[in-house]
Amino acid sequence: MSCPRSVSLTDLLNGLQDLQNREGREATLLAINPMSRFIVRSTLEAAQEYQFPVMLIATRNQVETRELGGGYILGWDQEQFVAEIRDFCHQIGFRGPLFICRDHGGPWLRDHEYQENLPEKEAMERAKASFLADIRAGFNVLHVDCTVDPHFEGYVPLKIVTKRTVEIIEYIEKRRKKEGLGKIGYEAGAEKTAGGLTDFRAFEEFLKSLIQELDERNLPRPDFIVGQTGTLIKMQKNVGDFNPDTAQRLAAITRKYGVGFKEHNADFLDDEILKLHPDLGITAANTGPEFSTVEIKACLKLGDREKEAVKQGRLRYPSNFLSVLRKRALESERWRKWLEKNQTHLTRDDVAKDPQILDDVTVVSGRYVMDEELVRREKAKLFQNLENLKIVADPERAIIESIKKSTLRWIEAFNLKNLNVRTN
Repeated sequence: MSCPRSVSLTDLLNGLQDLQNREGREATLLAINPMSRFIVRSTLEAAQEYQFPVMLIATRNQVETRELGGGYILGWDQEQFVAEIRDFCHQIGFRGPLFICRDHGGPWLRDHEYQENLPEKEAMERAKASFLADIRAGFNVLHVDCTVDPHFEGYVPLKIVTKRTVEIIEYIEKRRKKEGLGKIGYEAGAEKTAGGLTDFRAFEEFLKSLIQELDERNLPRPDFIVGQTGTLIKMQKNVGDFNPDTAQRLAAITRKYGVGFKEHNADFLDDEILKLHPDLGITAANTGPEFSTVEIKACLKLGDREKEAVKQGRLRYPSNFLSVLRKRALESERWRKWLEKNQTHLTRDDVAKDPQILDDVTVVSGRYVMDEELVRREKAKLFQNLENLKIVADPERAIIESIKKSTLRWIEAFNLKNLNVRTN
């Protein structure tokens, strides 16, 4: 059976630096949020075809222990998530570098924990329990994000962010060594998630103090530091103001300390902006919502093809996939966090009465409900109808190919083709 190639994140980043020194080739790693089985599969297939390292980054809302509530992706916990990835690797013969990553792990980073205003001690205990489950399941890169706290108005003071980050890394390292688990790569958060630009001085002070605290305790330094380049996602747009000068300066600061610079919320950026990333020194960028919208749109197109078959009299008993998906996406209320400023007044009734806005809401928040039993049942019926009528031979494959095709702009912009070969 094929299996992914084992390589540490530190070794990969060193390989990228060697490649730059040797050939002058810059590249930005692509970290993809695995919001569905289709996205996981398409990412691995694209990486296999174009030979670049895979980074799959799951949030606590998406993948979590059952004790802490489970995840919205098929109810996956960490073990199920890792098993699914490895099963796909075996199916397609994937043998490239693979990094299974925690995205935004830390206190109050499950929605309900923040909404319930958990006390610090309980929030920290839950975060540690989550990280412990991560490393036991086989995660090898952890984003320790302590930048969120409902007890503060505005941003959490960087001294507190540093203290909590060090406390969590120290806990993980003790448990990792005690249980004989492999080395972990770390990412630390220092971004302002409201879309503003990070102050350079504060950014460097955070990085410097964090490294000093870690060094004093003989703990590993982070491989990535997250900084805000001006990106911000709302609905199906990047409504932020990407600033290349800011990105380059932040990347230069991290490089002084031998750390990679990580950008979040890179979805929906123009191709020309993406192409700037390698030369600006952005080591890696996170994506996810963009690929999810590609998947939901592909599903909606399949639903429209079924509707057309009904109009033509070819199908007597259609699925209720389109109506069920739209209804559950609307009822979920998960779309509210993605509304643009001029849309925040919208009520559920407002959305239901406007077909265009309802479609937008469905595309944006459909991922949260796609794995609900009713939606899955209607989707299975849709797929079966399309296959029986020979309208689409393999609907699942059609969706996977749509997602995989959408990754090409990232692969080309980030200079990822054949990166595995060059960094060996």
